[in-house]
Amino acid sequence: MCFIKKYLFFPILALSLLLNINHVYAQKKRIPIMASHTVWVGHNKYENYKNIEDAGFTLAKEYYPSVEVAIQHLKTASKTKVKFIIECPELSKDINNTVKRLRDIKSFAGYDIYDEPNTEMFDELGEIVKEIKAIDDKHYIWVNLYPITVSTSWLKASSYEEYVNLFIEKVTPPVRFV
Repeated sequence: MCFIKKYLFFPILALSLLLNINHVYAQKKRIPIMASHTVWVGHNKYENYKNIEDAGFTLAKEYYPSVEVAIQHLKTASKTKVKFIIECPELSKDINNTVKRLRDIKSFAGYDIYDEPNTEMFDELGEIVKEIKAIDDKHYIWVNLYPITVSTSWLKASSYEEYVNLFIEKVTPPVRFV
């Protein structure tokens, strides 16, 4: 890895984040503070979502066993300011109907479509992203990439840089980060 990429990547990233934060403050928006796995199935009560909001979280990522359960939870959470990125089995089986059912719920923030894909999955994920964006281009689409410490054999790429560049090229133009 060349000197500039190795030693200047994180300072440049930090600077770009600071500039983005200033932009957010200038627009009087809150910086997202995200939680994960907050209200489990069977605990769908307003008080649980209110506790998340009171703790300062503005965004949460959740898995639900069905879109029906996700909708029930989102409706309860709609009484708070917390927004949710949702993963459910229907997002990979019936994208069109699932997106249409979720997109107008007040507490809905986006779609969690895959956790830690390798490059062999990027074409398929790109198609899923296109299909979702054709129906709903207002909400986040979440794909959690492998961390930089993972072996290139898992990534199915020659380097982490190639892995990220292929993801950007095949999956998410334009890239929108949370």
